[in-house]
Amino acid sequence: MRLQIAMIMGAALMFGCKDNGKEQLWFFTASPASEPVANLSVSHNFTDGSVPDDFDSADWIIADDQLTSDAMFTGQLVEIEGDEAHGALLIIGGEVFPGVEDAEGGWIFSWEGFDNNQSVESHESGYSFTTRFDGTVSTTITWSIDKKTKIASGEIVTSSDDTTAWTESDMFDAAVVGIYPQIPSWAYLIDDMGYPIENAPGVSNCSTEPCSLELISTSAQNMTFTAVQTDYSDEDVYGSVQDAGQPFGN
Repeated sequence: MRLQIAMIMGAALMFGCKDNGKEQLWFFTASPASEPVANLSVSHNFTDGSVPDDFDSADWIIADDQLTSDAMFTGQLVEIEGDEAHGALLIIGGEVFPGVEDAEGGWIFSWEGFDNNQSVESHESGYSFTTRFDGTVSTTITWSIDKKTKIASGEIVTSSDDTTAWTESDMFDAAVVGIYPQIPSWAYLIDDMGYPIENAPGVSNCSTEPCSLELISTSAQNMTFTAVQTDYSDEDVYGSVQDAGQPFGN
């Protein structure tokens, strides 16, 4: 699952103080507190392959330098009676975040979505090729309200962790199997001369069977916001304004 920033930020606005009613409509202003940061790394077992120096490191960081105006959104808080584990729901743009009240009277909303899938191709000769993808997106939203000003403030932290892995038989006869190597080592690995590496048929290319290649990508970003509760709580009112606002940069 991939949550759009607008939806996440909108969700943040909805959580509020339980003393103000079962359903609340909030208006908030959100600002990016940090630039998105992505980390990439590659692992493999190819004997004569290596990852280029500008890529082979979990410390390789891609950071975008961008300055934008704040965003504005509306959102709704719905309290759930009798559910101590999830005392409220944050609802925005069709997305729902369960939340609990913390010891200071604020709220913590969170959700972790994942998408895991695997594809396996096999041949009667013993050849096999596997592609696996494991993806996770986590969102945590913290919120507190000033008892004097009634203005809420908080932070949204989002992170993702994606792993794409391939395995392919090391020794196989391309004429018998009827295919060329499928593992995309050529896209990530080079030999001593700087040429792309592939799982060449008929010879051993990897230190262990099968050949393996794994790409790991992680990213994170946090955003801050302030919010004020409106005088409206009716569901029909929220339905008419839930998509209103200003996106970042406009």
